[in-house]
Amino acid sequence: YDKYLKLNSKNLNYYFLLISIDGYLPKKINNFTILKRKKIIFSPLLFIKYFKKKLFEKNFFHQFNSTNFFCEFLSDFIIKNFTNKRLSIIVPYENRPHQNVVLSSIKSINKNNKTICYLHNMSWPFQIDMIYKKNDINTLLISSHVQKNVLIKNYLWPKKKIRVIPSIRFSKLKKRENTIFLPFDWTENKNQLLKNFKDFMKKNNLYLKHYHISIHPLKTNSPIHLDFKKKILKIIDNEQDFKIKKKCNFPIIFSHPGGTVAECLQTSKNAYHITLDKLNVFSKSIWKDIKIKKEAQNTYKYSSNIKFIEIKNKKFDLQKVIQ
Repeated sequence: YDKYLKLNSKNLNYYFLLISIDGYLPKKINNFTILKRKKIIFSPLLFIKYFKKKLFEKNFFHQFNSTNFFCEFLSDFIIKNFTNKRLSIIVPYENRPHQNVVLSSIKSINKNNKTICYLHNMSWPFQIDMIYKKNDINTLLISSHVQKNVLIKNYLWPKKKIRVIPSIRFSKLKKRENTIFLPFDWTENKNQLLKNFKDFMKKNNLYLKHYHISIHPLKTNSPIHLDFKKKILKIIDNEQDFKIKKKCNFPIIFSHPGGTVAECLQTSKNAYHITLDKLNVFSKSIWKDIKIKKEAQNTYKYSSNIKFIEIKNKKFDLQKVIQ
C-alpha cells in the first residue's frame, strides 16, 4: 500500500481510504483515513440487532452474513463522513464486495466523484471473480495488455474503462527457477497432490535435489505447509537413486496458482503445474498464447513467450495518469 500512497497528495484532489483487514498500516501520508480491523469478536447484541433488521427482507439468506454486515458498515461510514464532498479515490481492486460498496457509496454522494481502480495481480487462470458487474468504476488500471484482452473478450469489461499502465507493484521480476511453490490455502487433497508429484518425477526421470520450496510469507509457520514441504523433500530424496536423471530447472506450482504461473512464465518461459481442480488450469480457449501440455495425471506443462505484466520505467508518472 505504501506504493499506492506515495503520490504527492498535497497537489492532488484525492482522498485515500485504507481498509486494513490484515492489520497492515502504511507510512503516514496526508489526506487519508485508515479503517483497521484488529481482531474479530462476536457481539451478541449486534447479531440480534442485525438479525431483526434483515429478518423480513425477501432476500434474507443473501443479506444476513458477515460480508454484507461489513459492507453496510463501510457504506454508512463513507456517507456519514464524506457527504457533500467532491472526491476522487483510488482503490486496489479485486472486485470484492467491500471494494464495490466503497465505489457505489462514493458515487451516491456525488455522481461526478471520480473512481479509479487498480488491479495489481499477475494473471491467474480462471478470472470469473473479475467478471464485469456494471460497477461504479470510471477507470480500471491494469498492468498487462494480455489481461486487458482477456477481461474484454471473456469477462465483459467495456474497452473504454480499461487502461494499461506499468506495474505499481513490481519494479522487477525475479527469475523463479529451481523452485517448488506451495499455495496460500489448501483446498485440494494433499495426499493426491503428493502422489501426482511422485508419478510426475518417475515418468520424466527428474532430478530435483537442487530445488528449494517456497512457502507464502504469511504461511511460513503454518504446520500444514511445513508438513507438506517435509513430505516433498522426502519424495525427492527417495527418488534420487543411482540411475541417470534429467536435471530440471522449470518452476513447479502446486494447487491454486494465483499469479505465480504468469510470473514464472514471464521470467522462465516454462512452468509445471500440479492441481486436482480443472478451474486452476489455464484454458487454451481463454489464454491462446500459452501452450498447454498434460505431462502426467493432474500435471501440466505451460510454455509461453508473452509479457504478462509491464514493468515500471523511470519516466512513468502515475500522477499524470490519475489526474
